Amino acid sequence: MDTENLLNLYEEVSDDLKFHGISGTRMKIMISLNEEGKKTKNLREELGLASSTILHGINELERQNLVFRKEDKYLLSQTGQIIAPKLIDMITTLGVIKKYESLWLNHEIRDIPHDLIMQIGNLSNSMLIEAESTNILKPHREFIEYLSKSKNIRALSPICHKDFVESMKTMSGEDVNIELILTQSIIDKVAKSMDLELISIAMKMVGNKKQKVWVLKEDPTLAFTAADSFLSLSLFSERGVIDPTKMLISTDNDSIAWGNTLFEHYVKKAEKFKLKSILKEFIQPKR
Repeated sequence: MDTENLLNLYEEVSDDLKFHGISGTRMKIMISLNEEGKKTKNLREELGLASSTILHGINELERQNLVFRKEDKYLLSQTGQIIAPKLIDMITTLGVIKKYESLWLNHEIRDIPHDLIMQIGNLSNSMLIEAESTNILKPHREFIEYLSKSKNIRALSPICHKDFVESMKTMSGEDVNIELILTQSIIDKVAKSMDLELISIAMKMVGNKKQKVWVLKEDPTLAFTAADSFLSLSLFSERGVIDPTKMLISTDNDSIAWGNTLFEHYVKKAEKFKLKSILKEFIQPKR
């Protein structure tokens, strides 16, 4: 929708926005009823509000045709069922922005697809691990700890960190399902350095049916891992380098699902890794 139409729509619904934004009581009632119909007693116990306050809010919601009474329970109307999830999504989105504000501010988010930005509330049950003056490697070390306990790993890495390589080295020989997207610049760096250890790891992974490697031509401004038990997300700073001082980690199923969707987005843009792309650096041209 273009800006002109959106502004016209705003004028049409401005009173409704004010209605939902002014009263915390009404919003709390709709959030509670989004789960199931409830009696006044249940609402009072759950919301910690007086019956008179709840009934006043319900009366206002009934006048807007958002709530109705059936026998001794209050339920959301059809329009209430449409609006309540949107209110919840707005709350979770604002919560994620406020709680992890230092991760978003002054960091690149352009390479997170629009549809996943719209689902950013799925990251609400996360932890922001930040470096400390006495423990600057705290985010990375916690990530490696989570990684070492995982059996199914899907990751995109635009960087090549020694600890990450060591973890891949260990797991490439184990019964671990690994799906790894590397950037072309990382592949080129490995090839030019002729790092035999890294090439050995690549050969092991390519030869293991449980492990897959893709190459991404572009250089995204994020790094993430969606494993069976956790999600990690790191962003590049506006200066164009990965910020090692902050990492979002979550063990919540909604967050992990968000990460898997992000992985699917990038794997569609990548190509299967071919070992010859590295080995050709070792082949000397005939004179």
